Amino acid sequence: MSEISFKENVSTHDREAILDSLRIEAFKKCDADVLYYDPANFIQVIFQLKGRNMRLIAMPLLLSLLWGILWCILFQYDDSLRDALEPIEDLVSQLLIPVSFLLVFRLGRAAIRFWDARAAMGRLVEGCRVLSSSAVVQCYMTKGYDDSFDENDIDAVEEDELADLFACWVCAVPIAVKNFLRPI
Repeated sequence: MSEISFKENVSTHDREAILDSLRIEAFKKCDADVLYYDPANFIQVIFQLKGRNMRLIAMPLLLSLLWGILWCILFQYDDSLRDALEPIEDLVSQLLIPVSFLLVFRLGRAAIRFWDARAAMGRLVEGCRVLSSSAVVQCYMTKGYDDSFDENDIDAVEEDELADLFACWVCAVPIAVKNFLRPI
């Protein structure tokens, strides 16, 4: 790993936090492929268990299975129950198609809203990055920086700190918005 140059005003604690091996390993894990699949074999993706929260899926599926088995047993051994529920089945079958269409289109709208929200969040992050980099470039252009920068110039150091502070606050906006909009 190459050495990172730090300004003199960065504390030792900050340096240790930045160069912490656990932190660097965590960043490397974030770059790893989370899920690989073969685009030609979509069946493999459907039946893949890795990356799925089975604790949330297994209990509702098990309860639905037990509910269905219970009704099958009741219909098998109780003819009066079957005769009593048969008129209700005719009523439900007429409502099945409209309810199915409503459910499908509602899910479609929810998916569209989800992807629109992701796109808007991406534009917010992009806007904050552009604003931050433009502000830093403008600060340096205004001061007329060149290679003969004097680190003992107090005004220049304060302006650098202000530019860094502005970039920190601007880059914190998307995180604050995401945490505010996230359901509790």
